[in-house]
Amino acid sequence: MHSPFAQMPEVKMPRRIIELSLTVSLVLPILILGLTTTTPLPAQVAETCDNGIDDDGDGLVDCEDDDCAFPRFFNNTYGNSISRDVALGDLDGDGDLDAWVANWNSQANRIWINDGLGDFADSGQALGNSDSLGVSLGDIDGDGDLDAWVANFGVANRVWLNDGLGNFLDSSQALGNFQSSDVSLGDIDGDGDLDAWVANWNQPNRVWINDGLGNFAESSQALGNSSSYDVALGDAWVANTNSQANRVWINDGLGNFLDSGQALGNSSSYDVALGDLDGDGDLDAWGANGINQASRVWINDGSGNFTDSGQALGSSDSVDVALGDLDGDGDLDAWSANFNGQPNRVWINDGLGNFAESSQALGNSSSYDVALGELEPTKPRVDQRWIGQLFRQRPGTRQLLELRCRPR
Repeated sequence: MHSPFAQMPEVKMPRRIIELSLTVSLVLPILILGLTTTTPLPAQVAETCDNGIDDDGDGLVDCEDDDCAFPRFFNNTYGNSISRDVALGDLDGDGDLDAWVANWNSQANRIWINDGLGDFADSGQALGNSDSLGVSLGDIDGDGDLDAWVANFGVANRVWLNDGLGNFLDSSQALGNFQSSDVSLGDIDGDGDLDAWVANWNQPNRVWINDGLGNFAESSQALGNSSSYDVALGDAWVANTNSQANRVWINDGLGNFLDSGQALGNSSSYDVALGDLDGDGDLDAWGANGINQASRVWINDGSGNFTDSGQALGSSDSVDVALGDLDGDGDLDAWSANFNGQPNRVWINDGLGNFAESSQALGNSSSYDVALGELEPTKPRVDQRWIGQLFRQRPGTRQLLELRCRPR
Protein backbone atom coordinates (compact mmCIF):
# COMPACT_ATOMS: atom_id res chain seq x y z
CA MET A 1 0.00 0.00 0.00
CA HIS A 2 1.42 3.35 -1.02
CA SER A 3 1.85 6.18 1.44
CA PRO A 4 -0.78 8.90 1.20
CA PHE A 5 2.08 11.29 0.67
CA ALA A 6 3.08 9.41 -2.45
CA GLN A 7 -0.27 10.43 -3.93
CA MET A 8 0.55 14.09 -3.42
CA PRO A 9 3.02 15.39 -6.01
CA GLU A 10 3.64 18.54 -4.01
CA VAL A 11 5.21 16.59 -1.13
CA LYS A 12 8.26 14.39 -1.36
CA MET A 13 8.25 11.88 1.46
CA PRO A 14 10.32 8.87 0.36
CA ARG A 15 9.56 5.49 1.90
CA ARG A 16 13.25 4.96 2.47
CA ILE A 17 14.23 7.63 4.89
CA ILE A 18 17.78 8.71 5.51
CA GLU A 19 18.06 8.97 9.26
CA LEU A 20 19.51 12.18 10.50
CA SER A 21 20.99 12.58 13.94
CA LEU A 22 19.73 15.28 16.24
CA THR A 23 21.96 17.52 18.24
CA VAL A 24 20.39 20.01 20.61
CA SER A 25 22.77 22.62 21.91
CA LEU A 26 22.37 25.08 24.74
CA VAL A 27 24.04 28.33 23.75
CA LEU A 28 24.91 30.68 26.59
CA PRO A 29 25.79 34.32 25.96
CA ILE A 30 29.15 35.33 27.39
CA LEU A 31 30.16 38.87 28.33
CA ILE A 32 33.92 39.38 28.69
CA LEU A 33 34.88 42.25 31.00
CA GLY A 34 38.26 43.95 31.38
CA LEU A 35 39.71 43.15 34.84
CA THR A 36 42.16 45.41 36.60
CA THR A 37 43.21 42.89 39.25
CA THR A 38 46.15 40.59 38.78
CA THR A 39 44.82 38.05 41.28
CA PRO A 40 44.21 34.71 39.52
CA LEU A 41 40.54 33.84 39.31
CA PRO A 42 39.34 30.48 40.58
CA ALA A 43 38.23 27.97 37.99
CA GLN A 44 34.54 28.34 37.18
CA VAL A 45 32.45 25.32 38.11
CA ALA A 46 29.42 24.69 35.94
CA GLU A 47 25.99 24.59 37.56
CA THR A 48 24.37 21.16 37.52
CA CYS A 49 20.72 21.82 36.84
CA ASP A 50 18.92 19.13 38.81
CA ASN A 51 20.86 18.28 41.96
CA GLY A 52 19.72 20.91 44.46
CA ILE A 53 23.27 22.22 44.95
CA ASP A 54 24.75 25.63 44.22
CA ASP A 55 27.62 24.12 42.21
CA ASP A 56 29.15 27.36 40.96
CA GLY A 57 28.83 29.25 44.25
CA ASP A 58 26.83 32.17 42.92
CA GLY A 59 23.96 31.76 45.37
CA LEU A 60 21.58 30.45 42.72
CA VAL A 61 20.47 26.84 42.64
CA ASP A 62 19.35 24.82 39.61
CA CYS A 63 16.71 26.67 37.58
CA GLU A 64 17.41 29.93 39.43
CA ASP A 65 20.84 29.98 37.77
CA ASP A 66 21.25 31.51 34.31
CA ASP A 67 23.37 28.48 33.44
CA CYS A 68 20.12 26.52 33.49
CA ALA A 69 17.92 29.06 31.75
CA PHE A 70 14.99 27.90 29.65
CA PRO A 71 15.05 25.97 27.44
CA ARG A 72 17.25 23.04 28.28
CA PHE A 73 16.68 19.82 26.35
CA PHE A 74 18.19 16.38 26.54
CA ASN A 75 17.55 13.55 24.13
CA ASN A 76 17.59 9.79 23.97
CA THR A 77 16.82 7.56 21.00
CA TYR A 78 14.46 4.58 21.01
CA GLY A 79 13.86 2.00 18.31
CA ASN A 80 14.63 1.94 14.61
CA SER A 81 11.20 1.86 12.96
CA ILE A 82 9.55 4.28 10.56
CA SER A 83 7.22 5.79 13.13
CA ARG A 84 4.28 8.01 12.28
CA ASP A 85 2.43 8.75 15.52
CA VAL A 86 2.84 8.56 19.29
CA ALA A 87 0.35 8.75 22.15
CA LEU A 88 1.28 9.11 25.82
CA GLY A 89 -0.62 7.57 28.70
CA ASP A 90 -0.21 5.46 31.82
CA LEU A 91 -0.41 2.07 30.12
CA ASP A 92 0.82 -0.16 32.96
CA GLY A 93 -0.94 1.57 35.85
CA ASP A 94 2.14 2.73 37.74
CA GLY A 95 1.37 6.45 37.62
CA ASP A 96 3.74 7.65 34.89
CA LEU A 97 3.37 8.21 31.16
CA ASP A 98 4.29 5.41 28.80
CA ALA A 99 4.24 5.60 24.99
CA TRP A 100 2.36 3.77 22.25
CA VAL A 101 4.15 4.28 18.92
CA ALA A 102 2.39 3.68 15.59
CA ASN A 103 4.77 2.43 12.90
CA TRP A 104 4.62 2.50 9.12
CA ASN A 105 5.78 0.18 6.34
CA SER A 106 4.25 -2.99 7.85
CA GLN A 107 6.38 -2.64 10.96
CA ALA A 108 4.83 -3.65 14.26
CA ASN A 109 3.60 -0.98 16.63
CA ARG A 110 5.50 -0.79 19.91
CA ILE A 111 4.83 -0.05 23.56
CA TRP A 112 7.56 1.76 25.48
CA ILE A 113 7.38 1.55 29.26
CA ASN A 114 8.53 4.46 31.42
CA ASP A 115 10.51 3.66 34.58
CA GLY A 116 9.25 6.85 36.22
CA LEU A 117 12.53 8.64 35.61
CA GLY A 118 11.93 9.31 31.93
CA ASP A 119 13.82 6.27 30.67
CA PHE A 120 11.88 3.97 28.35
CA ALA A 121 12.18 0.23 27.71
CA ASP A 122 10.59 -1.69 24.85
CA SER A 123 7.84 -3.88 26.32
CA GLY A 124 8.65 -6.57 23.76
CA GLN A 125 5.16 -6.49 22.25
CA ALA A 126 4.92 -6.43 18.45
CA LEU A 127 1.37 -5.21 17.85
CA GLY A 128 0.15 -5.69 14.31
CA ASN A 129 2.01 -5.40 11.01
CA SER A 130 0.01 -2.80 9.12
CA ASP A 131 0.79 0.69 7.83
CA SER A 132 -0.32 2.54 10.95
CA LEU A 133 -0.67 6.31 10.74
CA GLY A 134 -2.49 7.22 13.95
CA VAL A 135 -3.24 6.02 17.47
CA SER A 136 -5.55 7.31 20.18
CA LEU A 137 -5.66 6.08 23.79
CA GLY A 138 -8.69 5.81 26.05
CA ASP A 139 -10.67 3.43 28.24
CA ILE A 140 -12.54 1.81 25.39
CA ASP A 141 -14.00 -1.21 27.23
CA GLY A 142 -14.82 0.52 30.52
CA ASP A 143 -12.47 -1.45 32.76
CA GLY A 144 -10.47 1.54 34.00
CA ASP A 145 -7.27 1.26 31.94
CA LEU A 146 -6.12 2.76 28.65
CA ASP A 147 -6.81 0.84 25.46
CA ALA A 148 -5.80 1.85 21.93
CA TRP A 149 -7.52 2.47 18.61
CA VAL A 150 -5.01 2.31 15.73
CA ALA A 151 -5.77 3.94 12.37
CA ASN A 152 -4.34 1.88 9.51
CA PHE A 153 -3.87 2.92 5.90
CA GLY A 154 -5.44 0.59 3.38
CA VAL A 155 -6.41 -2.16 5.83
CA ALA A 156 -8.87 -2.39 8.70
CA ASN A 157 -8.38 -0.29 11.82
CA ARG A 158 -7.78 -2.20 15.03
CA VAL A 159 -8.73 -1.87 18.68
CA TRP A 160 -6.19 -3.19 21.18
CA LEU A 161 -7.39 -3.94 24.73
CA ASN A 162 -5.16 -3.42 27.76
CA ASP A 163 -5.08 -5.94 30.65
CA GLY A 164 -4.24 -3.10 33.05
CA LEU A 165 -0.56 -3.99 33.21
CA GLY A 166 0.34 -2.65 29.76
CA ASN A 167 -0.16 -5.92 27.86
CA PHE A 168 -2.37 -5.52 24.79
CA LEU A 169 -4.62 -8.00 23.01
CA ASP A 170 -6.16 -7.48 19.58
CA SER A 171 -9.94 -7.25 20.05
CA SER A 172 -10.32 -9.02 16.67
CA GLN A 173 -12.49 -6.22 15.31
CA ALA A 174 -11.71 -5.27 11.71
CA LEU A 175 -13.10 -1.73 11.59
CA GLY A 176 -13.52 -0.51 8.04
CA ASN A 177 -11.21 -0.99 5.11
CA PHE A 178 -10.34 2.60 4.38
CA GLN A 179 -7.22 4.66 3.92
CA SER A 180 -7.34 5.92 7.49
CA SER A 181 -4.90 8.59 8.58
CA ASP A 182 -6.03 9.54 12.09
CA VAL A 183 -8.49 8.77 14.87
CA SER A 184 -9.84 10.76 17.80
CA LEU A 185 -11.73 9.22 20.72
CA GLY A 186 -14.55 10.92 22.61
CA ASP A 187 -18.09 10.44 23.86
CA ILE A 188 -19.72 11.35 20.59
CA ASP A 189 -23.28 10.16 21.31
CA GLY A 190 -23.49 11.21 24.96
CA ASP A 191 -23.87 7.75 26.52
CA GLY A 192 -20.75 7.90 28.67
CA ASP A 193 -18.33 5.75 26.68
CA LEU A 194 -15.67 6.53 24.08
CA ASP A 195 -16.62 6.49 20.43
CA ALA A 196 -14.29 7.12 17.48
CA TRP A 197 -14.09 9.62 14.65
CA VAL A 198 -11.78 8.32 11.91
CA ALA A 199 -10.24 10.65 9.31
CA ASN A 200 -9.85 8.95 5.91
CA TRP A 201 -7.77 9.85 2.90
CA ASN A 202 -9.81 10.65 -0.25
CA GLN A 203 -12.76 8.82 1.28
CA PRO A 204 -15.56 9.93 3.59
CA ASN A 205 -14.68 10.21 7.26
CA ARG A 206 -16.47 7.77 9.53
CA VAL A 207 -17.94 7.72 13.05
CA TRP A 208 -17.84 4.48 15.02
CA ILE A 209 -20.18 4.02 18.01
CA ASN A 210 -19.09 2.08 21.10
CA ASP A 211 -21.53 -0.23 22.91
CA GLY A 212 -19.74 0.47 26.21
CA LEU A 213 -17.83 -2.81 26.17
CA GLY A 214 -15.40 -1.82 23.45
CA ASN A 215 -17.38 -3.21 20.51
CA PHE A 216 -17.83 -0.70 17.68
CA ALA A 217 -20.51 -0.30 15.02
CA GLU A 218 -20.23 2.08 12.08
CA SER A 219 -22.76 4.91 12.35
CA SER A 220 -23.36 4.94 8.56
CA GLN A 221 -22.44 8.64 8.35
CA ALA A 222 -20.20 9.50 5.38
CA LEU A 223 -18.70 12.84 6.38
CA GLY A 224 -17.00 14.71 3.56
CA ASN A 225 -14.90 13.39 0.72
CA SER A 226 -11.63 15.27 1.09
CA SER A 227 -8.03 14.28 1.61
CA SER A 228 -8.41 14.31 5.39
CA TYR A 229 -5.31 13.80 7.46
CA ASP A 230 -6.23 14.67 11.05
CA VAL A 231 -9.23 15.26 13.29
CA ALA A 232 -9.66 16.85 16.72
CA LEU A 233 -12.91 16.47 18.66
CA GLY A 234 -14.91 19.22 20.26
CA ASP A 235 -17.21 19.08 18.06
CA ALA A 236 -15.01 17.90 15.15
CA TRP A 237 -12.39 19.92 13.29
CA VAL A 238 -10.96 18.07 10.27
CA ALA A 239 -7.62 19.04 8.73
CA ASN A 240 -7.55 18.46 4.96
CA THR A 241 -4.52 18.34 2.66
CA ASN A 242 -4.04 19.02 -1.06
CA SER A 243 -5.13 22.64 -0.66
CA GLN A 244 -8.61 21.60 0.38
CA ALA A 245 -10.41 23.70 2.98
CA ASN A 246 -10.54 22.46 6.55
CA ARG A 247 -14.01 21.68 7.86
CA VAL A 248 -15.88 21.95 11.15
CA TRP A 249 -18.58 19.37 11.81
CA ILE A 250 -21.21 20.13 14.48
CA ASN A 251 -22.51 17.33 16.71
CA ASP A 252 -26.24 17.33 17.60
CA GLY A 253 -25.41 15.66 20.93
CA LEU A 254 -26.50 12.24 19.75
CA GLY A 255 -23.49 11.61 17.53
CA ASN A 256 -24.98 12.95 14.29
CA PHE A 257 -22.77 15.49 12.54
CA LEU A 258 -23.64 18.38 10.24
CA ASP A 259 -21.14 20.29 8.13
CA SER A 260 -21.02 23.84 9.54
CA GLY A 261 -20.47 25.20 6.03
CA GLN A 262 -17.20 26.85 6.99
CA ALA A 263 -14.36 26.49 4.46
CA LEU A 264 -11.34 27.30 6.60
CA GLY A 265 -8.24 28.04 4.58
CA ASN A 266 -6.95 26.48 1.39
CA SER A 267 -3.60 25.14 2.55
CA SER A 268 -2.38 21.58 2.90
CA SER A 269 -3.15 21.01 6.58
CA TYR A 270 -1.70 17.91 8.19
CA ASP A 271 -2.74 18.42 11.79
CA VAL A 272 -4.97 20.46 14.05
CA ALA A 273 -4.89 21.00 17.81
CA LEU A 274 -7.75 22.55 19.76
CA GLY A 275 -7.40 24.63 22.90
CA ASP A 276 -8.37 27.96 24.45
CA LEU A 277 -5.66 30.04 22.81
CA ASP A 278 -7.00 33.52 23.54
CA GLY A 279 -8.26 32.93 27.09
CA ASP A 280 -11.95 33.53 26.45
CA GLY A 281 -13.14 30.08 27.50
CA ASP A 282 -13.87 28.43 24.14
CA LEU A 283 -11.84 26.15 21.86
CA ASP A 284 -9.72 27.74 19.18
CA ALA A 285 -7.63 25.89 16.61
CA TRP A 286 -4.00 25.76 15.52
CA GLY A 287 -3.72 24.30 12.01
CA ALA A 288 -0.31 22.88 11.03
CA ASN A 289 0.30 23.40 7.32
CA GLY A 290 2.85 21.70 5.08
CA ILE A 291 4.38 22.49 1.69
CA ASN A 292 6.22 25.46 3.21
CA GLN A 293 2.92 27.15 3.97
CA ALA A 294 2.43 29.16 7.12
CA SER A 295 0.52 27.54 9.97
CA ARG A 296 -2.62 29.35 11.08
CA VAL A 297 -4.50 30.14 14.27
CA TRP A 298 -8.27 30.15 14.01
CA ILE A 299 -10.25 32.02 16.69
CA ASN A 300 -13.64 30.75 17.84
CA ASP A 301 -16.43 33.26 18.54
CA GLY A 302 -17.88 30.89 21.14
CA SER A 303 -20.59 29.59 18.81
CA GLY A 304 -18.33 27.42 16.65
CA ASN A 305 -17.61 30.04 14.01
CA PHE A 306 -13.91 30.47 13.28
CA THR A 307 -11.97 33.46 11.98
CA ASP A 308 -8.39 33.44 10.76
CA SER A 309 -6.36 35.42 13.31
CA GLY A 310 -4.20 36.79 10.50
CA GLN A 311 -1.02 35.27 11.90
CA ALA A 312 1.25 33.52 9.40
CA LEU A 313 3.29 31.29 11.68
CA GLY A 314 6.43 29.97 10.03
CA SER A 315 6.96 28.66 6.52
CA SER A 316 8.06 25.09 7.18
CA ASP A 317 6.68 21.70 6.23
CA SER A 318 4.72 21.41 9.47
CA VAL A 319 3.03 18.04 9.92
CA ASP A 320 2.02 18.09 13.59
CA VAL A 321 1.46 20.45 16.50
CA ALA A 322 0.94 19.99 20.23
CA LEU A 323 -0.37 22.64 22.61
CA GLY A 324 0.81 23.07 26.19
CA ASP A 325 2.04 25.63 28.69
CA LEU A 326 5.73 25.49 27.74
CA ASP A 327 6.86 28.65 29.52
CA GLY A 328 4.80 28.26 32.68
CA ASP A 329 2.74 31.44 32.37
CA GLY A 330 -0.66 29.77 32.34
CA ASP A 331 -1.55 29.88 28.64
CA LEU A 332 -1.14 27.42 25.77
CA ASP A 333 1.99 27.59 23.67
CA ALA A 334 2.70 25.43 20.61
CA TRP A 335 5.38 22.97 19.58
CA SER A 336 5.43 22.49 15.79
CA ALA A 337 6.93 19.29 14.34
CA ASN A 338 8.47 19.93 10.93
CA PHE A 339 9.41 17.60 8.08
CA ASN A 340 12.10 17.61 5.35
CA GLY A 341 15.01 18.20 7.71
CA GLN A 342 13.62 21.47 9.03
CA PRO A 343 14.03 22.34 12.70
CA ASN A 344 11.06 21.97 15.00
CA ARG A 345 9.83 25.25 16.45
CA VAL A 346 8.32 26.49 19.71
CA TRP A 347 5.79 29.32 19.53
CA ILE A 348 5.07 31.35 22.67
CA ASN A 349 1.57 32.67 23.38
CA ASP A 350 1.08 36.13 24.91
CA GLY A 351 -2.14 34.92 26.54
CA LEU A 352 -4.38 36.59 23.98
CA GLY A 353 -3.74 34.13 21.19
CA ASN A 354 -0.86 36.03 19.59
CA PHE A 355 2.21 33.84 19.01
CA ALA A 356 5.89 34.73 18.72
CA GLU A 357 8.55 32.31 17.58
CA SER A 358 10.91 31.50 20.42
CA SER A 359 13.92 31.48 18.03
CA GLN A 360 14.76 27.91 19.05
CA ALA A 361 15.71 25.68 16.11
CA LEU A 362 15.25 22.23 17.61
CA GLY A 363 16.92 19.57 15.53
CA ASN A 364 17.22 19.10 11.79
CA SER A 365 15.43 15.80 11.32
CA SER A 366 12.21 14.93 9.53
CA SER A 367 9.72 14.91 12.37
CA TYR A 368 6.24 13.42 12.07
CA ASP A 369 4.62 13.87 15.45
CA VAL A 370 4.94 15.44 18.87
CA ALA A 371 3.23 14.73 22.21
CA LEU A 372 3.65 16.72 25.40
CA GLY A 373 3.67 15.27 28.91
CA GLU A 374 5.46 14.93 32.25
CA LEU A 375 7.66 11.91 31.68
CA GLU A 376 9.55 11.63 34.96
CA PRO A 377 7.03 12.23 37.77
CA THR A 378 8.87 10.08 40.32
CA LYS A 379 12.20 11.86 39.99
CA PRO A 380 12.95 13.92 43.13
CA ARG A 381 12.52 17.60 42.35
CA VAL A 382 14.29 20.35 44.20
CA ASP A 383 12.79 23.05 42.00
CA GLN A 384 9.05 22.65 41.48
CA ARG A 385 9.10 25.27 38.71
CA TRP A 386 10.24 22.64 36.24
CA ILE A 387 7.48 22.47 33.71
CA GLY A 388 7.53 19.10 32.03
CA GLN A 389 8.95 17.18 29.17
CA LEU A 390 8.31 16.26 25.61
CA PHE A 391 8.26 13.08 23.55
CA ARG A 392 9.15 13.86 19.97
CA GLN A 393 8.75 11.59 16.97
CA ARG A 394 10.90 11.33 13.90
CA PRO A 395 11.36 8.63 11.24
CA GLY A 396 13.57 5.79 12.39
CA THR A 397 13.88 6.75 16.04
CA ARG A 398 11.95 8.17 18.92
CA GLN A 399 13.66 10.94 20.78
CA LEU A 400 13.02 12.00 24.32
CA LEU A 401 13.62 15.71 24.72
CA GLU A 402 13.48 16.94 28.30
CA LEU A 403 12.33 20.47 28.98
CA ARG A 404 14.01 21.56 32.17
CA CYS A 405 13.66 25.17 33.31
CA ARG A 406 11.09 27.89 33.04
CA PRO A 407 12.19 31.34 31.79
CA ARG A 408 12.47 33.96 34.53
